[in-house]
Amino acid sequence: MAEKLTGKAEALRELASRSIADVEARMSKLEIRNSGEARVSAALFLTIAEQFQAALTLVDNRSSSHAAAPIRSMVESVVDLVNIAKNANYVNQLIFDNARTDATSLTRYLDAMGDGAIGPSADRFREVLQITEETRDRLKAAGFKRQTREDKFEMAGLVDLSASYGLFCMLVHPNITALTHRHAGNDNKFKYREPVHPETMSTLLSVAIRTLTEAVRHLPCFSNIDRAAAQTLLDDMRTACLNTSRIPRRGVRAVPRLMTMRRSSLEVRDFTACHPKPRLDSDRGFLLFAYMIPKPSTSTPSDRMPSN
Repeated sequence: MAEKLTGKAEALRELASRSIADVEARMSKLEIRNSGEARVSAALFLTIAEQFQAALTLVDNRSSSHAAAPIRSMVESVVDLVNIAKNANYVNQLIFDNARTDATSLTRYLDAMGDGAIGPSADRFREVLQITEETRDRLKAAGFKRQTREDKFEMAGLVDLSASYGLFCMLVHPNITALTHRHAGNDNKFKYREPVHPETMSTLLSVAIRTLTEAVRHLPCFSNIDRAAAQTLLDDMRTACLNTSRIPRRGVRAVPRLMTMRRSSLEVRDFTACHPKPRLDSDRGFLLFAYMIPKPSTSTPSDRMPSN
């Protein structure tokens, strides 16, 4: 049985359904530009949409205390998406981060397996380890280094989401805070699959919608969706928000940026880096990790690309 939502949380849940429906209605016509950074951006966008749906599934199935996990990942993804739109070379930062962590993980796995690391799987792991180490070392020599999550939020201009991200981290890991939040009930009784506090629910849904909107803003930077079409989609989401009458006015103001009803917060930005050229490993790097992210089969014709 689904959780019973009321007031602002109920209205936000309704708005979330309308928002993702508007986004998914455009997906069948989405074409991705033929560049490494565009393909990575598209994968980030699709991941954000999938995680949005995953969060709603948890909310609708009496597991809302775990909804912070996919929403936190949405925030991470949109930060990377915005940074790619600002600077195509940021893809190489992602490739460096990926190669560095994969090299460490594979090394630890093979070391732990010892003499037991035999067979086709182990051989494949060693092959990938060599590639990731070479990629890591080459990009390190080119000047790339580890960046903190805080650095990435600041670069993206999404510092307002960093506070929500930190809060969600507290609710995701199996630490005392999260365990208490999920399972500590009244009269020394344990809770199981009980709804989160209404204000917590409103925060979860608000940040999810805010993040999805930020991702939609950047569609023109990697797809055939031009600024006008993206703006139409954002306007549709804004209209849905205005029509969600059960959100109290003071509640509307409490929701970060998306819900403030200021048109400026729902406009497509004119990015100067909407037509970045592939640099360094942006294409090769995407193919390097193709076993994790399938390469899209379509690309955007140049005559359909939005102008800078």
